[in-house]
Amino acid sequence: MSNWALQLATLVLRIQTAETGETIASLTETDFAERLSQTRSAIVAFVTPWCIACRLLITELERVKAVLAQQTSNLLVAQCDVSQEKNLARIYRALRTPLVLFFPDSRILAPGLQLTFSGQLQQANLLAFAGNAHVNLPKQIHSPDELSQVALRGGRDGVFVGLFRSPDTSGLLQELWSAECLSRHRRAFAFASWDDADLNTKGAENLWRWAGLAWRGKTPSSLKGLLRLQEDLEEGAGQPLELEDEAIVYVRSKDDCDSTKAPLGGFSFYQDGNSSSSNSRAWPSASRGRKEAPWREQLDAFCAWCERQVLWPVAIFDASRAMALDGTFDWLLFLFVPKELASQEESSADEVRQRLSVELERLTRFSVAACARNKRYQEVLPVLVPQGAEDIVAFRSSFGIGPHDPVLPLASAGGDSTLSDTCASIDKAQACPRRQPLFATVMFNTQTRRKYPAPGGTGWCPGDETALCQFTDAVLDKTLPPYIRSASRPPENASPLRVKEVIGSSIGRELLEPVAVGRQEVLLLLYAPFCSFSMQFFTLWRALAATVHATAPEPSGNANVLNLAQMDAVQNEHADLPNMQELPALLLCLPKSAGSEEDRRKDTTASAGGLAVRFVKYEGVATLPALLTWIGKYSAFAPPLLGVEGVEG
Repeated sequence: MSNWALQLATLVLRIQTAETGETIASLTETDFAERLSQTRSAIVAFVTPWCIACRLLITELERVKAVLAQQTSNLLVAQCDVSQEKNLARIYRALRTPLVLFFPDSRILAPGLQLTFSGQLQQANLLAFAGNAHVNLPKQIHSPDELSQVALRGGRDGVFVGLFRSPDTSGLLQELWSAECLSRHRRAFAFASWDDADLNTKGAENLWRWAGLAWRGKTPSSLKGLLRLQEDLEEGAGQPLELEDEAIVYVRSKDDCDSTKAPLGGFSFYQDGNSSSSNSRAWPSASRGRKEAPWREQLDAFCAWCERQVLWPVAIFDASRAMALDGTFDWLLFLFVPKELASQEESSADEVRQRLSVELERLTRFSVAACARNKRYQEVLPVLVPQGAEDIVAFRSSFGIGPHDPVLPLASAGGDSTLSDTCASIDKAQACPRRQPLFATVMFNTQTRRKYPAPGGTGWCPGDETALCQFTDAVLDKTLPPYIRSASRPPENASPLRVKEVIGSSIGRELLEPVAVGRQEVLLLLYAPFCSFSMQFFTLWRALAATVHATAPEPSGNANVLNLAQMDAVQNEHADLPNMQELPALLLCLPKSAGSEEDRRKDTTASAGGLAVRFVKYEGVATLPALLTWIGKYSAFAPPLLGVEGVEG
């Protein structure tokens, strides 16, 4: 938009505002902090002159202001034109307009510590948002004693506590503080420095000492300081905050708030990437920390850490939160509740916990003891899966478990001498009563997507945690083979001419083993029959097959060839194939020793099952010349394709 058009739109907005009689205060970078400090709370709408929804919002906010004025509410209603105030737009991430933020305490300017309005931009909704905002706010604490009170009210769910430097300085942790994965849990926060002399600064210092953080004294408090710090974080200039300055911690119980001792297993710092350690340090609010990983990866790692805290040591499966569960731990130990112990009606997680309290207590003791004995169990989360409708039946089937409950218990070693150190620390095995309901048992690796059902269709008998430990050990030690899903036979007439359709039980023998010994290379398409992207790709796939075979020489008995194959990746899998998160996927299967050392090191994935095969995944554009160029780059057996139009030499 040109300058004159922007000025005209701004003028129109001001005229429309003036005509209503109730004007909404306009904030600028210069007076933002001062205007907010004159009231207890504030609602700020970030708008642009050309936004129609913004104009409607301003009209509704004027009505809201009139109602609040009659209630003598100490709340500021204001707007900020982000087309003019770009620094404020950057700080509060006003990437789209309109954006309505509620500042519960106008002295707290750091982004991430406000509430964001969501819903229809109407007067009633905005008034309800302003009236109920304080109910949903995290509590601000100033000492370990106040933290103990918050933890006591949190009960079994625990409390996430943000320990920030100042209400005016912002870093990565404040941005993560407002993430949806955290906002749905109980929260509290504290500042190391605060302008109000009435607050107990000594108590805040004790809180920082309790958390093992460095106490740095007072931080300058101003919006200019916030802007300057934002620039430092984005440009890498200045002196960033140190690692020990800030943290987000999780407190599970009031006992974790004892100021006479350092917090141990009941509380955790947030850290980047792996989040298994309960004593790890916080990610620094520094420019170098931001640039080490994309924001999406940082947010995913943080959300996984949040889920770990509330899930441990035993989780109840909830289909609506299955995605949050998947990937949070490396291993999930699924235990399917038998029909005899199931409720006739669908139950909430709390009802399941109450009904299966004895089994949960046993699993909790098992998990705690195993983690204390063997660190690799820290990546194993036991999950109870209640009975359910068809979705649970399909869920069981995907792990190779039938609809019926097991009739035989997990096998247990005959004597303690055969037990591992981990299993020896678990409760002694008990004889399973003949009519004791058994839990169908399966281990699932969230990284490789491999599934390991209990051998012989056996199940866990509550009370025999030793057998459960031995089964888990066998999977972790890779002495049990994974379950391989496979269709009974390939679908008829599904593949193009001279393209072989394979299934999970045949792909190893027919394709991968010949590749491993260097007799062939395979271009493999993994697809999903119900996926529109897969179906659209088939047109290009057929053209590729026709081009490759038209330029290939006549096959002979001993000739090294490039074969084309495809497989329904929904119905079939194989232990040697890499995990594909998105379909369709095109893989070039090559001998492990093929190509230059640089090619083998770059853009390849080794076989997960031990075969001497490596896989190169196609990541380019979906055009025939691009595909042929990619094949010619990596394949030693590809026919001469340089004569094909559009193929690069």
